[in-house]
Amino acid sequence: MMLAHARLRAVILGLLVVGLAVGLMADALGYRQLTIVAWDAPATIVALVVAIDFIAGLWRGTLGVDLIALLAIAASIALGQHLAGVIVAAMVAGGAALEEYAGARARRELAALVSRTPVIAHRTRDGVIVDIAIAAVAIGDELIIKPGEVVPVDGAVVQGPAILDESPLTGEPLPVTRAVDQTVRSGVLNAGGPFVLRGTATAAHSTFEAIVRLVRSAERERPPMARLADRWAVAFLAITLASCGAVWLWTGEAMRALAILVVATPCPLILATPVALICGISRAAKRGVIIKGGGALERLSRANVALFDKTGTLTTCQFPLKRLFLNSCDRSAA
Repeated sequence: MMLAHARLRAVILGLLVVGLAVGLMADALGYRQLTIVAWDAPATIVALVVAIDFIAGLWRGTLGVDLIALLAIAASIALGQHLAGVIVAAMVAGGAALEEYAGARARRELAALVSRTPVIAHRTRDGVIVDIAIAAVAIGDELIIKPGEVVPVDGAVVQGPAILDESPLTGEPLPVTRAVDQTVRSGVLNAGGPFVLRGTATAAHSTFEAIVRLVRSAERERPPMARLADRWAVAFLAITLASCGAVWLWTGEAMRALAILVVATPCPLILATPVALICGISRAAKRGVIIKGGGALERLSRANVALFDKTGTLTTCQFPLKRLFLNSCDRSAA
């Protein structure tokens, strides 16, 4: 979508704000021609951009409901409803701007999650320590995990014990201790001294990489609401246009048909649903909550019962003093 380009979007939004303000002042002062120009100019630019996007969509084989917004702007200008035209244009451009902002935030959340992935591992073999790329770690390799480092692959403790901060994966706030031969999952933080880990999986098949893949697949997934919108886009467009035509023919008043177009104009904020889901899944994964796709997150809004396997998932192990109860004692004396 052309309105997703930052510079073009900024210019168009600026023109819309200035045009709307100038038009309102000119209208209040009685400068009708200036009002028309101030409102129609930015609205026409938005209509041209939407028309280009619509034609590009047809070329790709998709029919979008943006045609309704295009017709609403064009009809508003043609019928002299200049304020309605610029408001519809502002709704389209503003919705696209907010959608892009949310998308950029979602991408930042995903980048922050991926940035926790280690890039090197310290392999020890015959007493020699060599730094290797994570992708080069093989099953059976013995790795030294230094204090403060993220465990790169799933494995078992060879020399330990290992004191680990598993909160990124489990939500448990307190460090846990893993003895020799106990398993350790990738993505947890070494909160103690160095220990030796024998890899039981490659980096590509480890727990943390699976979480990253899950978030990335959720980014590509079409959530139920978006799939529903796609499924009914053509029908909604046909019903809207048919209703406009029928009302126009029945009443002979084009203004009534315009009213239907304006009311039926789809707000781009609705289309931001996938972006909100991506952002939510990325943020949840960053905090140790793994959500297996946008559909699950949407269904969560209808849930009224939640089951948790342990209190550590919900608590922080910080116990503040909320209230002091005194038995048979003067509070001032205490």
